[in-house]
Amino acid sequence: MFTDVRRLDPVLISLIILASASLSWGSQAKISGDLRQVHGTGYVTVIVQYEKPGLKSSQRRILANGGTVQSELPLVGGSVVQIPLPRLSGLAQDPNVRYISLDHPLRT
Repeated sequence: MFTDVRRLDPVLISLIILASASLSWGSQAKISGDLRQVHGTGYVTVIVQYEKPGLKSSQRRILANGGTVQSELPLVGGSVVQIPLPRLSGLAQDPNVRYISLDHPLRT
């Protein structure tokens, strides 16, 4: 009976690896392509769009990842956030985050 557990170990390890890769890829899909091209360790200003704007859990996720909310954007259901670049993937794992894009300056 216990010999079956030994056979499951490689299967369980494979499933854990696949699940981790899936979570990582899923969160990367929420980050805009131009933002994924930015490298470094400093802070970046981004626009975070939410599935359900105004949830306190999303605000807590921003703070937990070292970010601060600069302003709210009710027209797009999002916020302007300043966050350490290496922490973007942690923010993208929030199920309430729809998309994260680089905050570009507006031109007229």
